[in-house]
This record gives sequence, C-alpha cells and structure tokens, in this order.
Amino acid sequence: MRVFHRLPQAAAEAARQLRSSLAGLAHVLRHVAPLYVMCDPRDLGVVSKNSGVDGMPTVYIYDRVPAGMGFSQALYDLAPGRLLGGVAEVVDRCRCASGCPSCVGPAGEMSGDVKGQVQRLIAASLAGGE
Repeated sequence: MRVFHRLPQAAAEAARQLRSSLAGLAHVLRHVAPLYVMCDPRDLGVVSKNSGVDGMPTVYIYDRVPAGMGFSQALYDLAPGRLLGGVAEVVDRCRCASGCPSCVGPAGEMSGDVKGQVQRLIAASLAGGE
C-alpha cells in the first residue's frame, strides 16, 4: 500500500499560483520573443517548469527548428531586462483586470489574479530577486 504525502492547503495553493504565474509569463513570452529576433512565432518554443535544473522556477525558450537557428541564443544575448521589459509593457498595457488571452493567457487555465502575479514575477526578475 502506498501512502501519499498531502500538502497543506496553503502550500498547494502557492504551488498552483506559481504554476499559473509561470504559465502566464510563458504565454506572453511566446508572443513577444519572436518580435525581438524577427522570426516566426512557430520557430520558438516556450516551456515553464516549477523546478528547473537548478531547482528554481524556470521558463525555457528554445529553438523549435532541428539543430536550431540561433534564435534562443540571440534572445539570451539581449541586454539584461530588454525582453522582460517588453513583456512587462504588454502585460501592463492590457486593459483586463486579472488576465486574458491578450496578455497572460486564458483565465480558465489559471488561478486567481494571474496578471498581478505575472507582474510581480517580472518585477522580481528585473530586480534580480527570486
């Protein structure tokens, strides 16, 4: 018989909010990043993980073309904060209250005020925080 560890409700909700925030950030990146490297949006892939290789929440942007075209490297080489600044501008300018398909993605997949969560995540990333 297997016994599964149950997370306290607050921890489970925090994990859900983290997933929603990362998914919202990935949604915006998927639409904004191609503008910075002048590629077709289908040339880039975006995946969010609650725990990346270093154990930290991570959003990966990668070339979808076999052997790569260098788009993800070009994004990596941008001035620090340039891409996230553009993402922040898109989210901030959207007139929705808590998230929509035009900014952080469909609300049905998300938890709570995803727009606010993504804005806080971007601000912390730009400030160099966790």
